[in-house]
Amino acid sequence: MVLFHERENGCNVSTGEWIHRFCTKLGNDFFCEIEKEYVRDQSNLVGLDEEVSCFSQALSVILDRTDKTDDDFVRFSKISYQPNGMDKTVAKAAEHLYGLIHARYILSERGCKKMLYKYLQGDFGHCPRVLCSNANVLPIGLSDQAGEEMVKIYCPKCNEVYEPRQLKYCYIDGAYFGTSLPHMVFMVYPDYRPDITSEHYVPRLYGFKLHGTSYSQNITENRKFIPKPKGVPRFTVKKTKLK
Repeated sequence: MVLFHERENGCNVSTGEWIHRFCTKLGNDFFCEIEKEYVRDQSNLVGLDEEVSCFSQALSVILDRTDKTDDDFVRFSKISYQPNGMDKTVAKAAEHLYGLIHARYILSERGCKKMLYKYLQGDFGHCPRVLCSNANVLPIGLSDQAGEEMVKIYCPKCNEVYEPRQLKYCYIDGAYFGTSLPHMVFMVYPDYRPDITSEHYVPRLYGFKLHGTSYSQNITENRKFIPKPKGVPRFTVKKTKLK
């Protein structure tokens, strides 16, 4: 199946400066860059004004609006990642708004394709399970509600969810990726889903497989047969009566 006719790196010529800076910020490489056209489409923003404070100003920051008739838009679009006062509030609101838009965008055809490309490149990391042989993973949220869970990684080979290995990803809200991304990606592009592994770790003792009831056997009675080590002094505790 031929999917990519040319190399895509998540960038687009119409992508704004703020979006590029946000996605290349340390710890934000799980995100893909959203085209301005998608952000401008009001149908993609329905309901977000109720979830984000300073919604209009935050949207202006994301779109890099430089309308000379609105000085606030000009000022807010140029804020850095370490602003002070009110600008800091708007900067955080812009990042939060972008995350919520991102959760919707990656379920679209183009967004899903970008996340697939990042997955194939190994941008999201690899499964920590030894038997998965460094299989690529995808980001996933355990809740679609912001503020409930941080982002996790999903391995399609063992069908399990893990904490990201690197600390820089542990502070990203899982709602920015949602609970559906990996499943949407492999429903749209089933040829890229790896076969679920049938390998499982088998516990052994001296080379022999352990029976399923091995750990349930009562060995309390056998402890008295364990020889006491020689040369270990015995300590006694004297009891004293309180006056």
